[in-house]
Amino acid sequence: MSILTEIRADLRELIMPLLGQEIPLAVTEVNEALAGDDKRPQLHQKKKTALGWDFWFVLPPDITFREFAGKAEYFRDHIGPHCTVEVLRAGKLALLRVVAQQLRSRYPYDWGYSRAGTLPIPIGYTHTGLIVVDLADIPHLLIGGITGGGKSNAIHVLVNSLLPTGAQIILVDLKMSEYTYLEQHVLLVTDQEAAGQVIRGLVAEMRRRQQALKAARCVNIAKYNCNNPADLMKYIVLIIDELAELTDEAAQDDVETLLRLCRASGICLVAATQRPDANTFKRFGQSKANFRGRLCFQVADAVNSRIILDNGMAADLPDCPGRAIWRLGKDCVEVQTPYLDPEEAEVRLP
Repeated sequence: MSILTEIRADLRELIMPLLGQEIPLAVTEVNEALAGDDKRPQLHQKKKTALGWDFWFVLPPDITFREFAGKAEYFRDHIGPHCTVEVLRAGKLALLRVVAQQLRSRYPYDWGYSRAGTLPIPIGYTHTGLIVVDLADIPHLLIGGITGGGKSNAIHVLVNSLLPTGAQIILVDLKMSEYTYLEQHVLLVTDQEAAGQVIRGLVAEMRRRQQALKAARCVNIAKYNCNNPADLMKYIVLIIDELAELTDEAAQDDVETLLRLCRASGICLVAATQRPDANTFKRFGQSKANFRGRLCFQVADAVNSRIILDNGMAADLPDCPGRAIWRLGKDCVEVQTPYLDPEEAEVRLP
């Protein structure tokens, strides 16, 4: 580095913080440290927002968007734990978004949230509001994290959000933990043998529906229901709390079959686990690819985070129940899931 460059860098570090430019300074320093001048993403534009900063980068020909997005952790570590960092596509540019406003540690469940879609479920709050997704579009969701991180609460939220849709809900709770209040509203399964029978029955129902769709020349359940209003197919949601407890290999094979084939027939699968590996679920590696939606709460280490999310983001989450990383497709964002007290839910149920 030349003397002139050193002087310029020293002046920048002295002056920018005085002007409230600490975040742009940190972003510049990380960008310069990660690559040389000839391979460095060039800052095209920066903008102060109500929540933090947006930075648009032009990527050189030998750096892919995926490679640049993989550096988000470097920016996050240097900017500080009080900020959220995400990398998004913006046409031909890469948008590095820094949100300086902290998430609250708890958001109550909003019974009046806007319900858009066939099977709308609230995932969690970001700095810009509540993320609501349509489970029918996903249609499989994997939930991971340590005990006490928020998995069970997420299932309470999911079930109570789905009940008004009229979907048939099957809840497999082999731990027999805290879903008794739902017995009159869902099919609650609490032992291995019954779980195997129910899952096997779902595979048979999927085959029956596939034949019906073929006979009606419909590609999926949505088309079928639109064309056959007098013979509607109900959506079915299978929820398995603690996938590792499902030790029957035949049932595991049936779950894997459902994950691969049941999308068009209107059967959705939600699985929660704290031990996501092939030692507890024989075909977990193959099955995981079919979970387009993934919600990962705090985990023990980066290895467990990568098993769920294919990245280490969940290992850096604060020790805050309900805090998670939401991944849909390739996009990841930090969220605070809404809290729903089961006693409140039981009072509200008809």
